[in-house]
Amino acid sequence: NVGNLKTGQVVEEELVALDKDLRKAAMARRDLKAVTQMIGRWRALSRR
Repeated sequence: NVGNLKTGQVVEEELVALDKDLRKAAMARRDLKAVTQMIGRWRALSRR
């Protein structure tokens, strides 16, 4: 139980840090989504 509590606290701190990073990278995430869609289309074309 003690180990689980420790892990939970660490995870929560990491999530808070990630949330800050994700806010900074909002545009990058949109770009990543567009790139992922392009890769999906390219893969679909390459299968034919």
